[in-house]
Formats: sequence, structure tokens, C-alpha cells
Amino acid sequence: MKNSKYKHSIDQIVKSVGGETNIRNVYHCATRLRFQLNDVNKFDEKMAQNVEGVLGTKITGDEAQFVIGGEVGNYYSTVINNYNVSERDDSTSKNVKEGNIFKRIVENIVGVMSPIIIALIGFGLIRAVLALLTLFGLSEESLNYQIINMIGDAGFYFLPMLIAASAARQFKTNQYLAIGLTGILLHPTFQSLVESDISLEIFGLPIREAEYGGSVIPIILIVWVMSYVDRLAEKVIPSILKTMLKPLMIIAIMAPLTLIILGPIGAILGDGLFYIMDYLRVNIPWLVPTLMGTFTPLLVMVGMHPALTPIAQVSFSTAGFEIVQGPGMLASNISQAGATLGVFFKSKDKKMKQIALSSSITALSGITEPALYGVNLKLRKPLIYVMISGGIAGFYAGLSGLVRYSFGSPGLLTLPVFFGEDYMNIIHAIVTLLIGFGLSFVLTLIFGFDESIEPIEEAEDDKIKNDSTVLGNEESSVYSFVEGNLIPIHEVNDEIFSTEKIGPGIAIRPTSAEFKSPVTGAITSVFPSKHAIGLKDDNGLEMLLHIGIDTVKLDGQGFKVFVKEGDRVDQGDVIANIDIEFIENKGFDVTSVLVFTNNRNEPVFVSNDENDALAYVI
Repeated sequence: MKNSKYKHSIDQIVKSVGGETNIRNVYHCATRLRFQLNDVNKFDEKMAQNVEGVLGTKITGDEAQFVIGGEVGNYYSTVINNYNVSERDDSTSKNVKEGNIFKRIVENIVGVMSPIIIALIGFGLIRAVLALLTLFGLSEESLNYQIINMIGDAGFYFLPMLIAASAARQFKTNQYLAIGLTGILLHPTFQSLVESDISLEIFGLPIREAEYGGSVIPIILIVWVMSYVDRLAEKVIPSILKTMLKPLMIIAIMAPLTLIILGPIGAILGDGLFYIMDYLRVNIPWLVPTLMGTFTPLLVMVGMHPALTPIAQVSFSTAGFEIVQGPGMLASNISQAGATLGVFFKSKDKKMKQIALSSSITALSGITEPALYGVNLKLRKPLIYVMISGGIAGFYAGLSGLVRYSFGSPGLLTLPVFFGEDYMNIIHAIVTLLIGFGLSFVLTLIFGFDESIEPIEEAEDDKIKNDSTVLGNEESSVYSFVEGNLIPIHEVNDEIFSTEKIGPGIAIRPTSAEFKSPVTGAITSVFPSKHAIGLKDDNGLEMLLHIGIDTVKLDGQGFKVFVKEGDRVDQGDVIANIDIEFIENKGFDVTSVLVFTNNRNEPVFVSNDENDALAYVI
């Protein structure tokens, strides 16, 4: 079995989206595994959120998104290797058709940009490394510089072709024709004509002279229109002639439209966005970085942050730097790291401390989903501290004139993307980083948060062992079913148990994996999901042992049961074993309950000493 480490989680993910037959295609971005579904109503979000390794989920149109983090590539390859599902391509992709026009535009832009962000980061970091090498003495006249610069620049000069391929998938049209049409705008002949003094025209129609290397918006517009021409050609051309005439018709219509109308319109829109951003940078420099520093976590939660990439790229290709994403996202990402580190020091829960420390390190590198979904959003208050700190750090970034010179998820390891001719820019980036990290860390330590999971450590007096008596009367003695920490039944996080609707009982938060029979008698039932066992002692006292809260959803995962219905057991026999860490990692409470279903008038008490019982009266 390939990628067995991730197979169990992928099985649960596929099950949650309605099974293999409900998956139209699958792809991924930097942190999210994305399934386009045939029937989105079959998506079980509750099940999906409990899958190990899944930090969060989101539905966008017909697409189910699973936030994974840095290992998303391994999850993706496990899907491809173990299931008969398609990678997203031009024959299976479907553009967004639901919602208002603004939502549709944003979601289509996100759909186009998400798959290529990895490439932008990679080539962007080559540029950042080149900036560092230059700082340490590499001459711009040297052959080494020119070759490295060519490598880093290639991803951006030919970015329109990457955009065309991704847009063709998104708009469900032919990928190769889209790339070919984009090549018209990048052709050396066209570029040399633009640079000449000749007024360009074709059959008397003027062609706007524009540089399209590195452009985004014109290409998205061209491929979107091409998708409609493609459908028109499909309808009007006879089947017998489609192989020859369909591509000819698409090129014959789209090439003039590309040169005369669509390319220029897209270029004008891009220029307009740049002038707006540049106006804000010059006249209200603090505004954009402050807003991004404050609200980036919310943009990440709804999956809209890639929609800003085209604006950033317009700025890169026009001015050589950008303020749309880099400065504000640096402030926000680092604030996520500071808050989660604060949770690490402040939390009393061992599992939360472990998650907080690892996600803090990840956030420092610019990948914030583990910190956002695993810690800050879960605990709520740290997210507020992140937004406050990110806003203040972003405000400083804006006032100081901080800009980003290349792509790269803003963080400690990608600080080189802030290197430029003005050496103070990197200084301002470091100060922004320190403000965001330090402020969110301090706020978390001072004001704290409400633990989402109660600490495992309990007072010694609340400890209970397997040989402790938990119920006694003239006929029956019932002993503890597991070693752990005793809690009042009314504090159990389940209304059925806490209100004793099915009978009185006791609750224990286990510290041992072994569950033993509390009585000598018979097993009356074993649930298929293995989380609940019915027992009846030899004197007729009936009881239900329920292991964990809401653990029926695990469908037996993490449970081993050693008895079956009708078996005889003695008090102290091992009847089940659980994987506490696995169950907790799935997000479930392992607090277990023993309920007496036909005992409503007798006292229930707990004792570690036969002569000194702690009464719990019904």
C-alpha cells in the first residue's frame, strides 16, 4: 500500500466527501487539499473536521477544502496512488457558477491562482537568494549573476503561460490552446514591434502597445472569453470536422480579440489597480499593511488570500515591489507565531503545548494554518491578540515604507524577499517581525485564554483505581472500570449523561488504556463502534460502559474490545483497550461513563477504602 502513513486519514477524508464516486477531481495548493465534488450535499463536514491531520475544512462552491499544512503534498499523492480519482484538468474542471457576481469573480481568481502559488514562491525565493548574494559581493556584471537572475526571472516572465494553464482548467477549456494564445503576447516579434516606433495595427484595427511579460489579469480575461468561444465552436461545427475546424475557429476569433481588445483591457485594468495601490502607498502608506496585518487570518479562513496575488504581481511587474501582501502578511504571520508560543508557555495541557510549539515554528516560516486552526482559532482569545498585534505591526510597516521585492510566504525564513537597494527596508522588516511576534506573545501571556481541553493533571484525591468500589448495596458491589481521574457526572460534556436521563453513574477521565469489567456477570451488548459495552451483574444490576464522549463517530478506530455479547466476565477482567492519544488527536474527549440503567433509587458512591466511602446520593 503506497503512502501508508497517510492512508488512514485519506480513507476518512474520502469517506467524508461522499466516497470515491463523488469526487470529480482533486488538486492541492500550498496548504490545502481540494476536492471538486459531483454532489456537495454529500460532504460530511463534521466527520471531515475530526480526521487526523486535518486542521480545518471549508466548502467553496462545489469544492471541499481540507487544510493540511506543509504535508499536503503527501496527502495528495496518497489520494492519487490509492484511489481512482482524477487530477484536475480541462476535461473535469468546472468554473464557479453559484453566488453573486463578486463572489464568483473572487472564487474563480482563487481557483486560478492557488495551483501556481508554489511556483511563484519557488522562483521568488531564487530572486531573494540572488539579492543576498549581491549583498555579500556578487557582481551584477558577472556571468553567475546573470544566469541566476535568468532562472529567477523565468518563472515571472513566463507567468502568463502558467496563468493560462491554470485558468484553462478553472474555466473548462483547452489548456494547450490557452497557452498558445498567451504565447502570442510573449512572442519576440510582438515584443520587438512594441519597442519600435511603428504604430501597430492589423487590418486597420489598432493594437495597444503593452508589455505582457509577468501579466496576470489580461490572461485570466482572455482564457475566460476563450472558454465561451470553445463552447460555441463545439455547438456549431459538425462532429466530423471538429478535429480540424474547432481549433482553427478558436484561434481565428481569439487571436485578434487578444491583441486588439482583451489584452489591452486587461492591461488597463492592471494599470488601474497599480495606480490605486501606488496612490495609497504614497498618500496613506499605513492603510493597506494595517488592514492586511489585522484581517489576514480571516482571509485565510475563507480561502480568499490567493485572490490578492494578481494585484501583488501587477505591482511587481510595474514597480518591482509590492505592498499588497508582503508587509501586512509578515506582520500577521509572525503574530500567529508569537501567540502560539505564548500558548505553549501558558497552557497546562500537554497536548496543546505540543501543538502550540510545533505550529509556532511553522508560522515563523510563513505557513500559518497549523497555528490558526490548531491553536489560535480553537482557543479564540489568542486569535484576537494576533489580529491586534498584526494590525499594530502592519501599521509600523506601512509608516516605515516597507515593501516586498519578490514572492515568498512572509516569515523569518523568507526575510530575504525584503532585501533591496534600500538596506533600511530589511531593517524595517525585522522591526515589523519583532513587533508582531513580541506583542502577540506578551498579550497571550498577560491576558491568557480559556483552555479548550482541561489539563490531564488532577488533584491526587480525585485519583481512582480499578479496585475502587464505585457502587455498593446489600446485593451488589461495583468496582471502577479504569484507572484515572474521577469527575462529577454532572460535569460530563454530554447532556444525556450529565442530566442522568438514562440513569445515575460515575465518570472517569482515564489515565490507563485498559478498561476492566466492574462486575462479575455477563456482557449484554457490544456496540459495533466498540465505544459502548452493556453489562449485567449476577444480581440483576444493569449498566452501560460508555468510553469517551461522542466517540461513536470514530467507528471503532482507536478501540479494541475483547468480549462479545453473551460472554461471562469476572470483576477485573480486561474487556477493552483504547488508544488515548489517537482518540484525543481526533478531537474527542476520552472521559468515560458507567451508567446504571436500572438503578434509580440506590446511592452511588466512590471509595478507595471500604471503611471510608465517599457518598454520591441520587
